[in-house]
Amino acid sequence: MRRKIREIVKQPVIGLAPDQMLSAAIEVMRGEKISCVLVLEDGVAIGILTERTMVGLIAGGGGRLANRPLAEIMSTPVISVGEDLFLYEALH
Repeated sequence: MRRKIREIVKQPVIGLAPDQMLSAAIEVMRGEKISCVLVLEDGVAIGILTERTMVGLIAGGGGRLANRPLAEIMSTPVISVGEDLFLYEALH
């Protein structure tokens, strides 16, 4: 717990634009073997798309999801912490 966030998170952030379609996000997530992508606007995270969000949409009868833009289905707000925080600080 005395480690900083930057020591734990090693992968670069993977993000997509809010106007990109869900099908593009699925391809990125599958190709990168990740469970979520950030939705970025001008380099700022404005939303997040997770596998859990997609399962909820499908279970709720989401219809033609593949052609929907991420802006319509992303979760907001994005809660984040700085890389210089200690893990125990981020957990509080």
